[in-house]
Amino acid sequence: MGAASVGTTGGTLFGGGQVVAGAGNQAVARVIQTRLPSARTAARKGQRTTAWKELRVTQRHKKRSRRHTNCARHSFGQVRTFFQRTPCQSLRRQLFSVRDEHGNDVAVSIAWVRMRDAAEVSRLQQVFDIHGSGDFHPAWSPFPELSAVRFTADYYGSEPHGRVLTIAEAEPLSGSPDPALLHAVADVAAHLPSP
Repeated sequence: MGAASVGTTGGTLFGGGQVVAGAGNQAVARVIQTRLPSARTAARKGQRTTAWKELRVTQRHKKRSRRHTNCARHSFGQVRTFFQRTPCQSLRRQLFSVRDEHGNDVAVSIAWVRMRDAAEVSRLQQVFDIHGSGDFHPAWSPFPELSAVRFTADYYGSEPHGRVLTIAEAEPLSGSPDPALLHAVADVAAHLPSP
């Protein structure tokens, strides 16, 4: 399920910055393949607007960030079990959407988890990178359409940043966003620094 995995929708394969088109639009996949490295770079620098522009999407719905200290309380499955044995230091979550140039909307959920050290981050990422192992409950949103989204982890990205693991997911919200775009949005979102 991680950065080198195939989404169950059969759309794309990410790995080393490569995008291989499947059921999705090959032209979209080619554009994303050329723009993804610069979108990741902008995201790492905290240049959210620039990162989204690289993917030809704009952010909608104001992002909200909530901070928590009990990760087990906000998670489920094997992820929750991990946190019951290895508590996090903090959790920040955001839920927002982006819109592509064709009017398709994508819901985006990001969680930044601070652990005691990089070794704990690595072990946590191993748990998250197994599809179906659990997740965080999405952050609350005042927008009903976002609160109703069920995140499946089919479009997923995780990225360690020292003592922080960033977990990002994307799901179609309205219209028919291309699977390659959904993968790219989750990938880029996983590179955004914690607020």
